[in-house]
Amino acid sequence: MNKNYVWVIILALVLFPVLVRADSAQNPVIWADVPDVAVIRVGDTYYMSSTTMHMSPGVPIMKSKDLVNWQLIGYAYDTLADNEALRLENSRGAYGQGSWASSLRYHDGTYYVSTFSSTSGRTHIYITKDIEKGNWREISFAPSLHDHSLFFDDDGRVYMIYGGGNLRLVELKQDLTGIKDGGFNDIVIRNASAVAGPNVGLNAEGSQMLKVNGKYYVMNITWPRGGMRTQIIHRADKITGPYEGKVVLQDQGVAQGCLIDTPDGKWYAMLFQDNGSVGRSPWLVPVKWEEGWPVLGIDGKAPRTLDIADNEQGIGNIVASDEFNRKSGEPLPLVWQWNHNPDHRYWSIGQRNGYLRLTTGRVDGDVLKARNTLTQRTFGPVCSAVTKIEVDNMKDGDCAGLIALQKKYGFVGVKMDGSSRSIVMVSAQSDKPETVETVSLNQQTVHLRIDCDFRERTDKANFYYSLDGQTWTKIGSVLQMSYTLPHFMGYRFGLFNFAAKETGGFVDFDYYHVSPQVPSAAQADQPAVADDFKPASTNQPGRQYPQVNSEGRVRARIVAPEAQQVLLDIGGVKYPMTKGQDGAWIGDSMPQDEGFHYYQLVIDSAQVPDPGSMYFFGASRWGSGVEVPAKDQDFYALKDVPHGQICQNLYFSKITSTWRRCFVYTPPFYDKDTTKRYPVLYLQHGGGEDETGWPGQGKTNLIMDNLIAEGRARPFIIVMDNGTWSMPGRQRPRRVEGASWPPTGWADTFKKVLLEEIIPMIDTSYRTLADQPHRAMAGLSMGGMQTNAIAMENLDVFSHIGIFSGGTVGDPATAHHGVMANAQEFNKKVKLIFESCGSKERPDSVRAHVEQLKAAGINAVSYVSPDTAHEWQTWRRSLYQFAPLLFKD
Repeated sequence: MNKNYVWVIILALVLFPVLVRADSAQNPVIWADVPDVAVIRVGDTYYMSSTTMHMSPGVPIMKSKDLVNWQLIGYAYDTLADNEALRLENSRGAYGQGSWASSLRYHDGTYYVSTFSSTSGRTHIYITKDIEKGNWREISFAPSLHDHSLFFDDDGRVYMIYGGGNLRLVELKQDLTGIKDGGFNDIVIRNASAVAGPNVGLNAEGSQMLKVNGKYYVMNITWPRGGMRTQIIHRADKITGPYEGKVVLQDQGVAQGCLIDTPDGKWYAMLFQDNGSVGRSPWLVPVKWEEGWPVLGIDGKAPRTLDIADNEQGIGNIVASDEFNRKSGEPLPLVWQWNHNPDHRYWSIGQRNGYLRLTTGRVDGDVLKARNTLTQRTFGPVCSAVTKIEVDNMKDGDCAGLIALQKKYGFVGVKMDGSSRSIVMVSAQSDKPETVETVSLNQQTVHLRIDCDFRERTDKANFYYSLDGQTWTKIGSVLQMSYTLPHFMGYRFGLFNFAAKETGGFVDFDYYHVSPQVPSAAQADQPAVADDFKPASTNQPGRQYPQVNSEGRVRARIVAPEAQQVLLDIGGVKYPMTKGQDGAWIGDSMPQDEGFHYYQLVIDSAQVPDPGSMYFFGASRWGSGVEVPAKDQDFYALKDVPHGQICQNLYFSKITSTWRRCFVYTPPFYDKDTTKRYPVLYLQHGGGEDETGWPGQGKTNLIMDNLIAEGRARPFIIVMDNGTWSMPGRQRPRRVEGASWPPTGWADTFKKVLLEEIIPMIDTSYRTLADQPHRAMAGLSMGGMQTNAIAMENLDVFSHIGIFSGGTVGDPATAHHGVMANAQEFNKKVKLIFESCGSKERPDSVRAHVEQLKAAGINAVSYVSPDTAHEWQTWRRSLYQFAPLLFKD
């Protein structure tokens, strides 16, 4: 690229009107990931700190004159600490950790930023006289005080209030070097979430303390189970209490933050909202005071439009293009942050004039483990990032390029295999990286591009390459971006280079251009929506909606004349619906995969079932479902063939001290020949579902009736019980990053019920062939994991094992205490291991594992459902393939 020739459009991007606004300011005030906001006012200037967790530098500091347009002015630290997690060493990392919610204060001419970290195990305080120039001095001490708020009281004493649920106030030493011996240290607000109701999902946290007119106020977030993020506040006449509290905002999930006043006496709350995969975005909410309480919002709602004139455009310098035209040693622009601590030995600007050079300093083999990945935020409503990379100095096994970074990442880049270069698109949408497409590269330079669409939480990324910077070719698959808790951060664009075999290879990035528009080359006209919608087969009798067209689009309709917003929530995407003059809202989804899908409507943030559909139990609730016709739906169609029966069995479990229920399928003619006995398949549902899943969504009886009528499957009984699991105390534990999942013993209760109660009951109540050769177990997702945990540990009970989208049975040499190590002995008991998944899951791992089993001499079969993901069509097809293989005496 000729660095003396700068396109007008690129110059415009550097000067950046990123997001064109109306005359009045709109929420979110920053359509990007700026969570855990803390705001202060000094004179007529506002300053804000935020969270960037595992990024370096960290705790960004921004300033504004109007609470709407913010400029990035610095960071509180370059690196939080120097340890293995922050260096991404020895399989450790700080994803989703690093530093969390900060507190920002101005006291006696000095600025203070405090934060805390489970990664360092300490509370960190950064101090400066000049917040805009930085030069922060650090103090840190143990322990790490969770979600604390630093507070300087009028009497000269200094405190932190912190914790979750029970909020504790501790007095600090005057020099802030630790908790004061003999100072105040006690819980001042017990069960702070109680003001939002007894059914708590997230205990009150995110404390922000301030003093107004002699009273102390503590702002917190909580999250009632089944509800939304909720803002609460407590107040007291003394800092030590007693405190009284109330809910001050429960709308659209806007919560967690602080109160701030303006020079002319107005008040606002700066909070944030979960904004899909772009991250958590700041919302500014007007506040008025009534009887000593702040009243947030307008009529209890967080408004989209604010009473602040917005004469500026864009989100300032929070993102920016970069030509890398700097001298060696000059600092990076503030927009850039490294993924974890950088290793400064292996990157440079100026070593080659006008280029960013990334050199591999160690073998990592995976982009999430690589150091020196340089990142910027993505942003909405749409954005596009482009880079040019020179790859002639890569080594065998190196991979470099442009990434949409999160746990479920996607990247387009160049990979070296021996002396051959290829352009690759890699997707980790299924949590494991999969090379989706590979294109040979026969030149030393290539242009790479990622386009992101965050409109109405579409959250999709597309990947492109160009050999000349003019003509672009789409590569790989669309990435359905997803905000995941292990990373706890919105998607970022990143430039990376990592080695899989040897170190020392390097690549040079010529430029990085970011745009608030998707290039026209990617905006090809979309074909018109096929106007052949028909009522879904899953509708309640006589209901015309929802409807499905030949493309698999779902159209919903609901009458809600008083609603302000209605969304169709299906497939992890919320689609906007439009209100007509009759008060009815109507909206379409993008094409869905064939088969059954759970969905719901969102009416002014309330998640409700669609009254037009039948209700199904899934996603841990009774709600709506819609059937998208499949090309191969004949195998579960209702036909004129002999039909079996599904019966409901109620029984009392002494093990769980509860009444339980299972459904039992008996094949056609079971009741006619009372001398015949049958094999049994114990078939388990997935997480968030119950014993109604396989009879309802799975269409088990129709699949079996048709197979038996065709002579393709032996008649057998199927038992479908409730395998919902819990640890002792009937509680499901939270998943913790780095800990084994599911936890040890997770399947023990259901295993005991199955082996000691269900199987004996079925063998007593039905004409079964009550022996191991005629007993099978299978399940989908969680049920597949249960099958692995139970059947593989009880080979004297089960002879056929099926795992549908539930992983694999493990290494044939070592798994399950080595029961497969002697294939000859194993095959005497287990006649079949069947593993399956959808083509959009992890098909390569399933196929490879079954080949590994076969190579070890074990009778194993794999199946991959075409064009489906982790969904019922995958599992219906899996049962259809699995059943004919069972009980071949």
